[in-house]
Amino acid sequence: MTTGISKVCVIAGLLLAICNAAALADPTVAPPPPRPDFAVANPGWIYNAQANCWALDNSHELYANFTWTGRCKHFQIAGKGALVWSYGLVGSYGNSSPANRTITGTFSDGALNGRGRVDWKNGAFSEGGFSNGELNGAGTQNWSSGNRYEGEFRDGKPDGRGRYDYADGSSYDGEFEDGIRQGHGKWTFAGGVYEGEFLDGEISGHGVLRRPDGTKLEGEAEPARNVVTNPPPPMYPPLSRRLNEEGSVEVVFTVLADGRTDNVKTALSSTYTRLDTDAVNTVTNWRFTPARLGGIAIAMPKTQMFSFQLED
Repeated sequence: MTTGISKVCVIAGLLLAICNAAALADPTVAPPPPRPDFAVANPGWIYNAQANCWALDNSHELYANFTWTGRCKHFQIAGKGALVWSYGLVGSYGNSSPANRTITGTFSDGALNGRGRVDWKNGAFSEGGFSNGELNGAGTQNWSSGNRYEGEFRDGKPDGRGRYDYADGSSYDGEFEDGIRQGHGKWTFAGGVYEGEFLDGEISGHGVLRRPDGTKLEGEAEPARNVVTNPPPPMYPPLSRRLNEEGSVEVVFTVLADGRTDNVKTALSSTYTRLDTDAVNTVTNWRFTPARLGGIAIAMPKTQMFSFQLED
């Protein structure tokens, strides 16, 4: 009886060895992925078994995976091709489509390096010069909300000279640093054209306001400030918590000369209506000490970013 079982085991072992050898000989079956140093050091590297290749993802989204139409070099995507990223679990809340963004251009070292374009599922896009998958140098970015920036970038953020057009019709033309208004610039909005210095995104220093009626106001500028030192953030909608909805919302609005807010709109969407609405409602109820120019209260546009992040 023992001898019979041993023979069966031997035969089974031989069959398994033959199957493994056939699989290794089959060129359509990718070998197990290596664990190179670059993938160990940076969690943004994702492996695709079908392509037998690694790609660098800067989004930090959960459940990232990709398809790739080009070739691989040293187990990294390289050359010309189309890289399609998808995130989340198909069929889960908020994610029913496999394609979230498509990247085309010239790739090296696992990412877009050189001229290229990124198209998001929601209609947003960016194009220009890329380095390690991020816009660097001259480029353009259009958001689904209608916002548009054209100018200089560094590591994916406006940095240098550029023009930012908001969906509400206002625009800022001037200098940026690390994604915010910094240095000399001109902001055109419903209340006129303000030109002067900006610090941390706000008017600061000497400035000139030319109103639509032709009058001009000049002097030292002071930005609008919330009357509450640390205003409460938006309340996280309970349903959004249950559905694991997360994201960032940028709101653009005007602080009137009496401190009330006006023309409150979503500048950049979280892609979730509940979160966007909550952010807009929060800003609508805020009150400010108005911006001043030469000691005189003036209406000025302002932006506010909110981050909806669930705790781990």
